[in-house]
Amino acid sequence: MIKKPDLSGGSEVKDGFWGLGKKISIGFLDLLLPVSCLFCEKTVDRHKLTPVPICQHDEQELPVLRPPFCRLCGFPLGSSKIVSLNQFEQITESVLSFDTPVCGDCRLTPVDFEFVLAGFSFTGPIRTIVHDWKFNRFQPWGEWLAVKLGRLLMDRFASDGWDCLLPIPLYYKKYEERGFNQSNQLASKLGEIFDLPVSRLLYKEFATPAQSALKREERLTNLKNCFKIKDSYRDFFPGKRIIFVDDIYTTGATLKTAARAALTAGAEKLAAIVLARSLPKQAIKSFL
Repeated sequence: MIKKPDLSGGSEVKDGFWGLGKKISIGFLDLLLPVSCLFCEKTVDRHKLTPVPICQHDEQELPVLRPPFCRLCGFPLGSSKIVSLNQFEQITESVLSFDTPVCGDCRLTPVDFEFVLAGFSFTGPIRTIVHDWKFNRFQPWGEWLAVKLGRLLMDRFASDGWDCLLPIPLYYKKYEERGFNQSNQLASKLGEIFDLPVSRLLYKEFATPAQSALKREERLTNLKNCFKIKDSYRDFFPGKRIIFVDDIYTTGATLKTAARAALTAGAEKLAAIVLARSLPKQAIKSFL
């Protein structure tokens, strides 16, 4: 059973005496410490209790992947691959069905996943938000993005038949440096939305160069054998149906490496949910 998430990214201030007092307090905050949108610098309305610096207009312009999708890797198959969040909300449920072809790459290369679902295109404002989230360590983006992602996937995913969500781990030194794991933040909220437990059964055994700094061929080998199963959890995997959660899908190398570890340990079925995926430059140009 899918729980309907809070799709507003916040909530209205309630009426009544306490609600009036809170509105007045928020009004003073707006005067003293106004919050500006990360993109247009307009003041964000605190009365919505939005925890992140983005106005309603720019939120509606976020780049969303446009159906139809490859039913295995989730790559958008149409000539137009990106739409705004506002446009996506007008797309009918029939267009989002899994009765779609398999892309050329998935036909040529063995696929370990039943499906990979992604919400956004990793370009423009989403790239800016992810950078602010991960590198400026503005953690409120994590839950906010997970709620938006949950909304995008509501008509494409049912949790029935799956055992848990498994966030892709960071190397422990990277975790200590950043202070949080972005994939874990996404998984925690998605677990609430889709009523699935979150299991942290993998660890990253050694540090690797950042995938973003490497060429495609290097990405495919950079992470080889870096993900391991925690010894105390090896008995968990046999027969389990697991959904990995990660922030960005580029070549799929991270997910493929994690999949090998899980399948070797006996997992029965795998899938993945990612916040955003990279697209060819031509597809991005047609949207911008």
